[in-house]
Amino acid sequence: MTVGAMKQFMLEQGPSKNSNLMEWDKIWAYNKKIIDDISPRFTAIVKDSASKIILTNGPNSVQVISTDMHPKKDLGKKATLQFKEILVEAGDA
Repeated sequence: MTVGAMKQFMLEQGPSKNSNLMEWDKIWAYNKKIIDDISPRFTAIVKDSASKIILTNGPNSVQVISTDMHPKKDLGKKATLQFKEILVEAGDA
C-alpha cells in the first residue's frame, strides 16, 4: 500500500464528520494506478502443483531470451527460457 493511495482515498472521503461508506476496491484501485508504472513484471509458478506441457514445435534445447520487465516502461530486462517442455499452473492447464 502506498502513501499516495491512502492520501487519495482520504481526500475522496472528505472532511465531513458524517459516515461515508466507501468500498475497499477503491483504495486498491488508487494503489494500482500509482504502482503500475513503476513495478517490474515477474512470473513464477509452484513447481509441485504444475502441469507439464510438451510442445511439438518447440525448441529442442533451452533458449534464453531477454524480455522487458514492463511492457510500457523501461525498467530493465529479464531472462525468459524457451524449451519444448513447459510448466504451467495446474488451474491453467
